[in-house]
Amino acid sequence: MMKNEELIVSAITPKMIPLIWDNVSHMVQMAIDHSNGELDLSEIYERLVKKEMIMLTVSVGFKISAALTIEKRSFASGKNILNVTTAGGSDLADWLDTVSPLIDQLAVEHGCSEIYIVGRAGWIKALKDSGYSKIHTVVSKKVGEI
Repeated sequence: MMKNEELIVSAITPKMIPLIWDNVSHMVQMAIDHSNGELDLSEIYERLVKKEMIMLTVSVGFKISAALTIEKRSFASGKNILNVTTAGGSDLADWLDTVSPLIDQLAVEHGCSEIYIVGRAGWIKALKDSGYSKIHTVVSKKVGEI
């Protein structure tokens, strides 16, 4: 990002999702590719349109450099969390410090006590200065493998 260019973070309304989808779906797919087969692009699209998820985009001028999908999750215990389901794009270092407090604000507005991001190990390093810490380690093996 050039120093004189302004970073714009936008919340995309459900009605705008079909109009912007071709420009952002490949960024959502970047995260899906690392989801161990747990996420599906068409399901995320439907959940965005149905207001079950929120999409944030990060732009410089007219160029979208990142797209994030966010959802509120409620547990049987009554605990509510804001889950960053997908985050894909480029120039993370340019926008992370701007987006992180906005996600905090969304968590508060939706009655969430924590923010979860499930992703690759690289997120731990990228987010440590924003107050995030590792709470779980997920390991996996395919059934039938030694």
